[in-house]
Amino acid sequence: MPKNDSATIKVLKFFTPALLAMMLCALGIYELLPCVIASAVFASGIPSAAMASAATVWGTWALFGEAYGIYALMLWLAALILILMLVFQKPYRTMLVLCAMVISFAMLFFVILSSKDTGAKPFEEIVNSIVSSYLSLGKIPPYEAIYDLGLCFLIASGMFYAWLNLMITRIIANMSEHSFTIKPMARYELWQLSSNFNIGAIVITACIILLSLLPLSNSKLYVYAGAFIILLPLCVQGFCFISFLGEAGCLFVKSKLLTILIVIALFPLSLILLIVSGIIEQIFRFRQKALSE
Repeated sequence: MPKNDSATIKVLKFFTPALLAMMLCALGIYELLPCVIASAVFASGIPSAAMASAATVWGTWALFGEAYGIYALMLWLAALILILMLVFQKPYRTMLVLCAMVISFAMLFFVILSSKDTGAKPFEEIVNSIVSSYLSLGKIPPYEAIYDLGLCFLIASGMFYAWLNLMITRIIANMSEHSFTIKPMARYELWQLSSNFNIGAIVITACIILLSLLPLSNSKLYVYAGAFIILLPLCVQGFCFISFLGEAGCLFVKSKLLTILIVIALFPLSLILLIVSGIIEQIFRFRQKALSE
């Protein structure tokens, strides 16, 4: 009897990630797929994670269409980043930034692909909902302004879901029995971009300026892609810097949860504040100077 129970538990552990992944897809919560697949590697093994990945991509493609299948496939790359960087004990800040980029890019391509299927413009649903709310005020915002707001939404969503996927995966990996050693996580307040980021940001900015000057039909898409690569890491660093200031007593907010709620409440203005804070910290390195004193 105990042997049958053990076999039953093994079967449940093997199939649970695939069932959970398909349930998330059915509910439309695709953005949590990376943590399900990555956690499956540590808790259930690579075959279980592979089956969950294949079932998710094939199932969404067959049931909901090409846009959803490609979306699930791109989110699988975020899961791969989580797995490899946890196994090889890479910095969590790098893991978070890379996952945020992949998730934001996946969301952007999904919006573009789904709009092509329906014949609508990207973010048209967001445009219509916001325009209807502005009609009562007698103002109709231009489409380009809402498109930029949609970009801010993708950046913020990428950051949030990357953090959530990282936390869930790390918790499950620590609870599971495996041969890997999970690296301890430093406090968020001390996360900082390396000085090499400055060189990369300058090169990407130069490429963005060049592409914007060329007569390309999709030049704006390339500009937004470059903006993702530069702004997402700065947003993460800006949040960490503000959290550091709050912990040091320089701000009226000390709670991380309250800081997150304020960021959400003030969106999209808070996103600009995070980017500016990240740039200031990258230039002046206030935290490094404060800790060295």
